[in-house]
Amino acid sequence: MVIEHPSIAAIETASLLTWPALETESDGSWVRRAAGGYTKRANSVQCLDPNDGDNAPERIAAAADWFRARQLPPVFRITPLTAPAIVAALEAGGGLPFDQSDVLAMPLETGRFPVAPLVEFPRPTEAVWVRVQRALHDYDNAKLAALVGIVDKLEVPSRGIVVRNADGEPLASALVAVAGGIAITVNVVTAVAARRRGSGRMAMQGALAWATMNGARFAVVQVLAENAAAKALYQGLGFTRQYGYNYQAIGTA
Repeated sequence: MVIEHPSIAAIETASLLTWPALETESDGSWVRRAAGGYTKRANSVQCLDPNDGDNAPERIAAAADWFRARQLPPVFRITPLTAPAIVAALEAGGGLPFDQSDVLAMPLETGRFPVAPLVEFPRPTEAVWVRVQRALHDYDNAKLAALVGIVDKLEVPSRGIVVRNADGEPLASALVAVAGGIAITVNVVTAVAARRRGSGRMAMQGALAWATMNGARFAVVQVLAENAAAKALYQGLGFTRQYGYNYQAIGTA
């Protein structure tokens, strides 16, 4: 039986809900998001309706001013939902695309993913998860503060994931959240010494198991197209590519 995957619009809407920005402003179907510069997804503007391209140059300029007022580089997130007029205006302005990425998805089934005994499920607002994320990502104070601010704004079911060894040392971590029946896992990180030893897979299996038990029917991850190791991990779990996206700096002609 062929299982129909969620639409691009459903995935993009879930992505916004499962990784909220600290500040959001709408311009029609365009969504401006800012979070102190922490992650491009939370610090860019994107369009959710491919037909909403009217007055694109003027609206792009207004978005650029909005980001500059917050001392952030003006960036547009280009997805299949981006109106063609926006792409044309960005290209005319001299902005260059970067960070080509893939969106992968898979259906979820109860009991499919085993949970290792050393996997923990703290809430993302708990200090234990924040400490592990800081240690594994090597975050400075500014990035840590932005991460805390983002998870504090989560309004959908979510859990932090922590994988430890027998001595209690953290090996891997992630964040999973569910919106509209779609689970999105972000901030997946593995300790350098533990890479290619199954810790990342244990973190993902824990995230997918928790998501399934909390109403998710599909799982989604976003990964840089050039990140072969991460893509191999996700594809090994059953994820398949749905579509691509990239970012484009808002330049001036």
